[in-house]
Amino acid sequence: KVVKIRPGAAHDKDRRCLYEDGDEEDLSLEELKILASLDPTLVGFDSADDISASNLPKPANGKVYTKMEALQIITKFPKKNQIASGPDYCDGRERGQVIKEMTTKGLVPISERNLYKYVQKYEAGIPITSEWLVSTKHKDVDLIVRDSNQPLSNPIQPRSHSNQRRRTNPNQLSRDLASKLDEYLEIDKNKRWYEMFEKLKAFKSMHGTANIYSKTPGADEELKGWLKQMRFHCRKFVRGDTENVRVDEMRFALFQSIGFEFDLVQYSSNPSNPSSTK
Repeated sequence: KVVKIRPGAAHDKDRRCLYEDGDEEDLSLEELKILASLDPTLVGFDSADDISASNLPKPANGKVYTKMEALQIITKFPKKNQIASGPDYCDGRERGQVIKEMTTKGLVPISERNLYKYVQKYEAGIPITSEWLVSTKHKDVDLIVRDSNQPLSNPIQPRSHSNQRRRTNPNQLSRDLASKLDEYLEIDKNKRWYEMFEKLKAFKSMHGTANIYSKTPGADEELKGWLKQMRFHCRKFVRGDTENVRVDEMRFALFQSIGFEFDLVQYSSNPSNPSSTK
């Protein structure tokens, strides 16, 4: 005898049912719809025992729940369902409170919105990874939690926000780059970028600076516009923002090798000595 159907079954989201003897099985959607229509009280979970939003269990390993720990706790609470009516109606408030409490207390390393998405996938039977996949700039690198007691072999380290003035020796840098440049320039997009870089090098050899701004004399408008974009992308690169960034490690190193400054600056009458706004 079927005694429970997991929330969402009659809404084409879940196919799991619970038998009287405790066994569980996935049935067809048509079968589940018929069961739900015959007895609306079947839709829902058993009570969440002693767990509540204000009394969540401690994570088994570390400071945060593993993904499966969090999902199993959350799904003990029924979600809002439109099938049941009267005393069996559920507004999903308790589940929402548990999710909010987990994110507020830092028991999960993701946002409330993303946690809801994981719960939806879990209840819909969509396969999900067992790890939290977290991209973070915080110093706490233990936010990625596995479903095991084994420590992370290679925890993800945040990108260093190094200051551009903390460079290696430009001459040594240039020698190291020279050995890799031929291979790098085999890619067409890098060839086109390097043509602009060569124009910048030519300007530096003539004027003594690689720092060109909107009012810098002697530089063409194309080069000025290109360098304005490159300053923006250099700042994205050092922040670790890799989305649509047009500066990679090689390009950043080439800029460093000629003393290119990418911090926001104010133009000075001397193009080789702009005054910083920092």
